[in-house]
Amino acid sequence: MKWIYFLALFLALSLTRSGFAGEIWPLPPSFTAHYSVYLKGLPVGKGVRRFYSQGENYVFETQTETSGIAALFRGDVIMERSLFSQTASGLIQPLRYEYKHARKKNPRHDLIEFDWTNGVANNTIVGQEWSVPLSEGVLDNMLYQLVLMQQLAAGERDLSFKVAYKGEVRTYTPRFLGEEAVNIGAQQVNTLKYQRISDDGKRQTTLWCAPQWHFLPIKVEHVEKGDAGVLILERVEGL
Repeated sequence: MKWIYFLALFLALSLTRSGFAGEIWPLPPSFTAHYSVYLKGLPVGKGVRRFYSQGENYVFETQTETSGIAALFRGDVIMERSLFSQTASGLIQPLRYEYKHARKKNPRHDLIEFDWTNGVANNTIVGQEWSVPLSEGVLDNMLYQLVLMQQLAAGERDLSFKVAYKGEVRTYTPRFLGEEAVNIGAQQVNTLKYQRISDDGKRQTTLWCAPQWHFLPIKVEHVEKGDAGVLILERVEGL
C-alpha cells in the first residue's frame, strides 16, 4: 500500500451523524489543528486543518504534504475544502466541495457543487461527471468530519452519516468502543474511541476524539493489508 494514502487519512474519518432540521447544535469555534503523519512508525508528512467563517458561510479545510525523507521521493500536497452554510433551523448544508492532489504524475482535481434549490449535487471526479439527487442531511466528504465534532459535543453517541461522493450517496455506521486515554506529547488526554470497518472488511479506521478540544480527533489509525498509518495531533489553536 502506498504511504501517500495516509496523507489523505482525513478523508477516512468516516464517523458522524447527519444534521436534521429542527435540531440546532452549535458549531465549534474557529480553530487550526496541526498533525504529524506516520507510516509503520516513521514520520512521512504533516497536516493542517482549519475551520473558520467566511461571510455568511463557513469553511472547513485540510492541507497535508510529505515531509522529511519522504519529500525527497514524492513532493505530494493534498488540499481538501468544504464551503457550507447553516440554516436558521440548524441544518448543515454543503455548498461546494473541492479536492486537489498536486504531484508530478497524475495530478487530481475533484469538485462537487451542491444545488439545494434543485435538489442535486453535480460531481466532477477524476474527469467523470455525475449528478446525485440530494436529500436532507446529506454532507460532503470533508464536512461530515466537522459534524462529528458537533454531534459528539451535543451528547450523541450512536453515529451514522450520509455523504455525496463519487456519484452516489453513501451511508456509514461506526462502532463506539468506549473511552481511552491517549498520550499527546507529555499530556495524557481522555478520548472517545470509534471504529469503522469497510464493507469488505479490508480497511479499518479508528478515531480518538477529545472532549477537551470539542471532540477533535487527536489520533487516527488506518489499517489496510497489514499496514498501519497514524495521524497524531501536535498542537491546536482556538479550541
